[in-house]
Amino acid sequence: MRALQINIVYAQGSTGHITETLHKEYLKQGIDSYVLFGRGPKQIDKRVIRCSYLWEAKLWRFISLLTGNIYGGVPFSTLHIKHLIKKLHPDVVHLQCINGNMVNIYSLMNWLKKKKIKTILTHHAEFMYTGGCGVALCPKWKDHCEHCPHKTEVFGRCSIDRSASNWKRFQKSYRSFDGLANVFVSPWLQRQGAESPLLTNFGHPVTILNPVNVEIFNPNDAAPLPEVLANKKYILTPVARFFDPNKKTDSIEEVASALQTRGLYLTVAGAPKGFQFSSPNIVNLGFVTSAQTMASLYRHAQCTLVMSKEESFSMPVAESLCCGTPVIGFKAGGPESFADPHFSAFVDQGDVSNLVLNIERLAGTRITKDQSELFAPSAIAQQYLRLYQK
Repeated sequence: MRALQINIVYAQGSTGHITETLHKEYLKQGIDSYVLFGRGPKQIDKRVIRCSYLWEAKLWRFISLLTGNIYGGVPFSTLHIKHLIKKLHPDVVHLQCINGNMVNIYSLMNWLKKKKIKTILTHHAEFMYTGGCGVALCPKWKDHCEHCPHKTEVFGRCSIDRSASNWKRFQKSYRSFDGLANVFVSPWLQRQGAESPLLTNFGHPVTILNPVNVEIFNPNDAAPLPEVLANKKYILTPVARFFDPNKKTDSIEEVASALQTRGLYLTVAGAPKGFQFSSPNIVNLGFVTSAQTMASLYRHAQCTLVMSKEESFSMPVAESLCCGTPVIGFKAGGPESFADPHFSAFVDQGDVSNLVLNIERLAGTRITKDQSELFAPSAIAQQYLRLYQK
């Protein structure tokens, strides 16, 4: 079998690492695996190829800020991707996260449908069934999107409202796409997708969790802790895109203040290194790029704290569980739908008092049940391969 994954990046970012992990696992299992990606070096090897033109992506990023056409355009990259698919002639095309002006999504989906190419679409976010937002900001998508109440957040201050057009173009792309199977990365996201009229005619969608590199993220101690954490009891807060309002990092100071009287430090991984926190018990590690260091941080933490408003999955939650460290956070959708409730606690958004109470309850406990079977790349790859072969 020849399988082709398409993703915006490769070996970087969450979906880039997921794509890389699956690709390497497929090769181990004898699958003729290829990857097309949109951002990064021109070609990593003969099986991992950049398919988009960066100049065109930048141009259409600017155009989309005015037109709201955030998933269309980029004609040359789209033609190139179609050419590469024809050249590789895969048995199945697996679409991961293909936003970021790497391809005209509508055109690609209609082309795959016309060519009757078996297609797997993994929903890592919600933009593939809304009028544009990656995180559904209102319930209009459950009927049809129009007159977007969050136009500035979704399309930009200077853009026109393209929500109705985008929603209808996705509707057309999905219509009569018999060779398409939808995958969701958490039970919560699958429930969200089930409410979309765009996805109601595709039989039984499935949930396949994202893979975690359990050779690195496991309870066995290896890499040393940063010296700044020596002899400190700390709560770990890993956060990507620190200034993204969805990450709710404005609650960090309040939580840290509550923890200070309990002799606990709040360690932040992902804030800019020079960012100044006012609470004396906050340790800012800056950006942590080493997976081994992150694994060590998880292992030694009293617990892991996540505070996002909404997450379709959450790699930090999965990684922490694999390292044997419990997770506490605000209810965000995805995380609480897959995390083992015996080793996690999620409270209502903004309920810092209850959050701190659960930190006190779970801090210092270790997960006794092996979590790796849920996220092991070999197991996740097998789930996808069964879907490929249907």
